[in-house]
Amino acid sequence: MSPITNLDFRSELRQSARSQQALIDALDLAGLDPRKIHHGSARLRNALGEARESIATDLEISPSNIEFVGELGMGFWLAIEGMLRSSEAPFVYSAIDRQLVHAIARQEKERKVIELPAPHSGVVDYEDPKIPNDSLISWQAANRETGVLQANPKRSSLRVFADMTATINPSALPPQWVAAIWDPRSFSGPEGLAILAISDELDTWKNPLPNLDNRRSFGSHSKIAVIATAVALRDWMRNRGALEGQLNNLNSQLRSLIRKRIPGARIAGAETGDPQRISFIVDDIVAEQLLREMEKSQILIDAGSACSAAELSPSHVLSAMGFGEAGQLRITLKAEHDEAAIENLAKGLETEIAKLRSSSN
Repeated sequence: MSPITNLDFRSELRQSARSQQALIDALDLAGLDPRKIHHGSARLRNALGEARESIATDLEISPSNIEFVGELGMGFWLAIEGMLRSSEAPFVYSAIDRQLVHAIARQEKERKVIELPAPHSGVVDYEDPKIPNDSLISWQAANRETGVLQANPKRSSLRVFADMTATINPSALPPQWVAAIWDPRSFSGPEGLAILAISDELDTWKNPLPNLDNRRSFGSHSKIAVIATAVALRDWMRNRGALEGQLNNLNSQLRSLIRKRIPGARIAGAETGDPQRISFIVDDIVAEQLLREMEKSQILIDAGSACSAAELSPSHVLSAMGFGEAGQLRITLKAEHDEAAIENLAKGLETEIAKLRSSSN
């Protein structure tokens, strides 16, 4: 394993080898129309049917719930807007939801909209008494910057949009879900595809798009990416238990080393969050400068926001949790990491942060 791979702690996951091979194997089906009767189209239709069944099984939902969308942001909009079109109930979201969710909320001029604050822990209070019982809730399974996990909302009367794009357990939907979204990249699948799920419950989601053959979504998406996604998800779910145990140990090790070796560093979120992610803050350094210095040693990390168009802009998530806007750093732990990689990361952070502090004095 090359040092570059072993010391890459950026948020991007490599597409799994089996998923890549499935994509390559399906290339001869690319561009075919599965609705036609030709032999090649029938092969593609069968392959897509098998992929849909596999994905549904792993996500523990019905195949009829699933739509495939070619762009993740469109999937978010379809999911939330469809819920909003079905009801005049209040829309509730949190300060640490994706910026796209914030943008959708800002467009609601007539509806009551409630933004829930995020405490220092990052755990949002979905039991807040100011939330009306019939509300539409935007809920994250896990935050993709801090790894903070959110408990399922307890009130059965709430209707939930579930953002499943950053959780290590893609099947952990809350019971009240109406719509949900997954990003295949979060389980080592291909880019350029989103999985949208719409529940069977009647009158909880209304198609926001013009009626076209009763389709709930339309537009192009890669058919062969669907096939590759099914392979990636099946492998992820088979290995998830072992991966979670491995990353929990590495996460705990790294948190301990950060506290021990980097004076003044503040780690966001609880010890028991999603083990893939750690965000921490070092107020007296410039995060972008640290990234460049770390890269000279082939250690790759992230800084700032995970969902801003400006790659290194401050994280609204960490700011909402009360950590300010300076020195924001993000680490993503992956299957290829081991204790030696964590030790090298911590040593690199300690050395380069000390240099930056010394040069600024």
